[in-house]
Amino acid sequence: MRRPTALQFVLIVLMLSYLPHVLWLPAWVSVFCFSLWIIRFLAAVKHWQPPGRCYLYGLTLLALAGVAVFGGGGFYGREAGASLLALMLAVKPFEIRTYRDRMITVFLALFLLFTTLLFTQSLFLGLYLFPCLILIVTAQITVNQEQPRILAAWSRAALLCLQALPLAAIFFFLFPRLPGALIGLRSTDAPGISGLSDTLTPGSLSELAQSKNIAFRAEFAGKPPENPQLYWRAAVLWDFNGTAWTRGTPAEQRTLILLSGKDQKAYTVTLEPSGNRMLPALDIPLEAPPLAVMLSDWTLKAHNKIQEKTSYRLRSSLKGTMPPPDPELRQRGLALDTSLNPRTQELLQGIAKNNPKPEQLVQQVLQYFRRQKFSYTLSPPPLHSPDSVDEFLFRTQSGYCSHFAQAFAWMMRSAGIPSRIVVGYQGGERNPMGDYLIIRQSDAHAWVELALPGKGWTRIDPTQAVAPDRIASGMQQLLAGDGDNSLFMIDDDHWLMRIGHSLRLSWDALNYHWYTWVVDYTLAKQNRLLSRLRLGENIWRSLDAVILIFTASSLIFIFFSALLILPARSTGPDSVKKIYTRFLKTLQKSGFAVSPHQGPRDQASRIAEQFPKRRQDIAKICELYIQLRYAGFQDKKLVQQLKKRIKAFHI
Repeated sequence: MRRPTALQFVLIVLMLSYLPHVLWLPAWVSVFCFSLWIIRFLAAVKHWQPPGRCYLYGLTLLALAGVAVFGGGGFYGREAGASLLALMLAVKPFEIRTYRDRMITVFLALFLLFTTLLFTQSLFLGLYLFPCLILIVTAQITVNQEQPRILAAWSRAALLCLQALPLAAIFFFLFPRLPGALIGLRSTDAPGISGLSDTLTPGSLSELAQSKNIAFRAEFAGKPPENPQLYWRAAVLWDFNGTAWTRGTPAEQRTLILLSGKDQKAYTVTLEPSGNRMLPALDIPLEAPPLAVMLSDWTLKAHNKIQEKTSYRLRSSLKGTMPPPDPELRQRGLALDTSLNPRTQELLQGIAKNNPKPEQLVQQVLQYFRRQKFSYTLSPPPLHSPDSVDEFLFRTQSGYCSHFAQAFAWMMRSAGIPSRIVVGYQGGERNPMGDYLIIRQSDAHAWVELALPGKGWTRIDPTQAVAPDRIASGMQQLLAGDGDNSLFMIDDDHWLMRIGHSLRLSWDALNYHWYTWVVDYTLAKQNRLLSRLRLGENIWRSLDAVILIFTASSLIFIFFSALLILPARSTGPDSVKKIYTRFLKTLQKSGFAVSPHQGPRDQASRIAEQFPKRRQDIAKICELYIQLRYAGFQDKKLVQQLKKRIKAFHI
């Protein structure tokens, strides 16, 4: 099989550089590029006549028209820029004639490869970029060779890239950083769907129950709380129109005062793209991160929609008490259409007669949920009546957390207790590989907060009265008990499922740490890292010494690595010529007249005539020299044999 030429190898590199863009750029761009590259590759193999300039101009105009018509935003933006670069590189190989053309194409392939970072900065892409980088360096080496030796060039390129890794890592972690992410601007991954919104209807959250998609991850400074304490608030809903609860007019930002803030926890949230402005926070957050504001209902609202993976640090109180509502919010928490749900109102009147105090009434309603035949299900029957609470309490009696939260909040308002619904997440799965929590879309949850006398807003979760295992163990354990969710009907306790789950957690931990320490390695994180190194008060002055030491260590490493390949270089034609030249100088001292214009065989004949007793030795030295110098063989053993014969040669 023939080895690819330099041009053919450049085309292969172009295809590999573009390959990740298939996921983000329009399909017509991929078809256009790969079609032209394959045609150019076949043309190089079949020795077809290259097209004329008019053909190339037509292709260029076609590419520009395609971006202008189908690019959405015209020639501006991330997608349009990457598309234009790829399309121009699809046409470029047809006009490659000289060394300069090949070298420019290789450099543009490197630029095209790294434009993928504009779309995503995932670990998978990082693992793909490094071998592609080695191939591009290989292409740069082969472009400079008359007869490309791909394997030898690849070995040299791999060694160069591996030698550069330690120095690159040192400068990445220690060199002063500018504000921003990995490449100075953050990637905008395709926005996901958080599943949460400022509208809650019966059964709306149950649609997320089977979703394994990750909503966010949380890493605590210390031991994380137990599962029953993991209530992640995202939005507070006040207004009810008979079928849906909504946020209504967003609460104004105010000076927030907690009656108590005990059992505080510090943690970091890494939120997946959601497309909304809600930032989940554990229980009662004590402060807002720089990217958000805190509202009067202790929810966090981001300044902009979360269109990319976002990380923020928080501190929350697990046993805090929120102050009671002011008169305006109290009235808002009691708003009720008394024409709806007559049977529920009648039920509440009967309970209130024997339980006049609010705390007693709350406990009796929770007991009602426990005593009746209510069931917690992931597939609740739909509610069609305007009196949805009546229909749920007296007919279906089967629902998800949103059903119980809406019914309980409506009952409390009917009894004269201000109430509101909080939507967010409850629980989380601990990843032992990275010691952090994974909160999935299936952990979406709804609960109620009541304004009880003398206690302020208090969390009451009616789901706990019906399905205590949901709160104690989490939704993942609840789903694990359902055999229908297992792949190929294999039980979740089967060793195959356990191994698969462990592998998924390991990969998730790798991705999480990649994002934490590479993609989201900000100036603040660098300062925290340097403070852990205890470099003293003047961090940056001490850092100069650290960088100097690490740089010197890296240069020493590169030097000794280079020594490993020096013996291989000594087998090259130039080194062999030096050995043979020393042999001729030895003969010259013995009276032999060296003729620079003569070849090695003519020289050998003249030497043999002058020193006939050494004819066989001279012939062997000459043949070894010709084989090493001109036949392309660079065998170390042959070089050593040549040296020994010359050293043993005596006149």
